[in-house]
Amino acid sequence: MNAHRLLVASLVLAGCANQRTPPAATSPTPPAVVAHGTITPVAPSPEGDAAPDGSAASDDAARWAPLALRLRARDAEDLPDADALRAVDDVVTGLAWLTVHGEPVYVRTRAAERLGLLVDEAGTLQLVALAGDAATPVEVRLGAVAGLAHQLGPDITGGPAVDALVAAAADADPRVATEAIAALRVAPSTWPALRALAEAGRLAPEAAAQVRALDAR
Repeated sequence: MNAHRLLVASLVLAGCANQRTPPAATSPTPPAVVAHGTITPVAPSPEGDAAPDGSAASDDAARWAPLALRLRARDAEDLPDADALRAVDDVVTGLAWLTVHGEPVYVRTRAAERLGLLVDEAGTLQLVALAGDAATPVEVRLGAVAGLAHQLGPDITGGPAVDALVAAAADADPRVATEAIAALRVAPSTWPALRALAEAGRLAPEAAAQVRALDAR
């Protein structure tokens, strides 16, 4: 009898030893987005990709999808011109939205450049903001510079586009600075301001060389 009890006890202890505590349930790591160089966790949405307010962002994406498709043209020559753009209802709003939300990034760049063709006050302000925003991808900033350049001419003496391009000439990113100065070559009234920036040592070396070249024209 004692031997039988010892055998039963041994089997019980062996069974307890073989039991494993199930791992604690863990929640999936929330995805992260990069905003202005900072990684911020984003809690998963029960609606998946739906916008936090319901569907506003997805509605805008659907609304401007045809315009975005036209900006994906294989060749630049196939992009819509100013007349074609003006035939699109509320096109300034659409292009401005695409400069921020368009995908891939070249759609944002092209939206910015095309927006400048319309010479619209609200559109110009959007381009001014993009050109001067160091947190915006440089490709999009260059598109904004190109858009503002559409509004220049030999007789222009001022205005938001001119002011933004002169400011961009002193940008810390030499790619932005040199494109801005290249655009301002058609506006001689801006050259004294560029020379003043160069003399004050506020231009990148590449940009300063461009300004010195203006005197040889």
